[in-house]
Amino acid sequence: MSRVYECARRAELECIRVESRELLFPHPHQGETRLSMDTRGDPLLRFFTRHTAHLQFGDVSRLAQFVNAWNHDCLSPTLILDYGSPESVQLWGHTFFLVEDAPTTQQIEAALLPAIFNAQSYLEALFEAFPEIARVPAPASPEEGEEPGEHPSAVDLDRLMEALPALGISRFHIASEQAIYTWINDILFAFALDNGPSLLIKGHWDPNIEEKEFLRVFLICNDWNRGNYSASAFCHINADGLQVRLDYAAITSGGLTDSELRLTLGRALRAILHGVDDIARNTVGSSPVKWP
Repeated sequence: MSRVYECARRAELECIRVESRELLFPHPHQGETRLSMDTRGDPLLRFFTRHTAHLQFGDVSRLAQFVNAWNHDCLSPTLILDYGSPESVQLWGHTFFLVEDAPTTQQIEAALLPAIFNAQSYLEALFEAFPEIARVPAPASPEEGEEPGEHPSAVDLDRLMEALPALGISRFHIASEQAIYTWINDILFAFALDNGPSLLIKGHWDPNIEEKEFLRVFLICNDWNRGNYSASAFCHINADGLQVRLDYAAITSGGLTDSELRLTLGRALRAILHGVDDIARNTVGSSPVKWP
């Protein structure tokens, strides 16, 4: 966390060290992002963004549309809608960064800056979409060398095509200069590079559900997003009906080593397959995923 704090200071981000394992980034008059180390499973840095506005229970339907549109269009943060009672409606976002392989300072900066800037963009979009919500001041907050190894390098399609066979994926289709498609365990996957630069792995589940079922399917995706910090699940509507997509995004502007790239791809595939499996069982009672 000390290295992250120093990166934030160099980038001139307002950052408060709350405790040894937590940093706070204020978003004045809108909310805050807290960064902490999570070691319960794969070690990761977790960004948690919350707003300071008061949301109305009557807006849950509109908020559901907002959350789904954001998760559909934006890589981070993944938004979660909590609606336990009329007095407690919350919208929060999370982003994560895996740190198991001792990331370089450049990799930390490449994850930190987009996470904070995207969190600010989410809060601005929320207040723009719901101008009627009260803008109250953010709550008062307490005051408060790179490791040797493989050299990270830029991620491109050539490196993806080299890495996928190491995961047992030998048949894939290159659809453009920026995307690769393949079927894995009866699920269509897309591996795409955007101008973040980021590596986006997308899983497609097409149950062709009627559009009137949107809220029910959205809530299933929302519940899955609440308990999972890896992929982001959301609804997608096309000519055949309502579908489900899961996105796993990895920031690559700091480059990845070969082992980091293989690790990222493996975790993405695992997260998306488990997500499709869980969401499908809760939606239609069965899963398209065929486990060995």
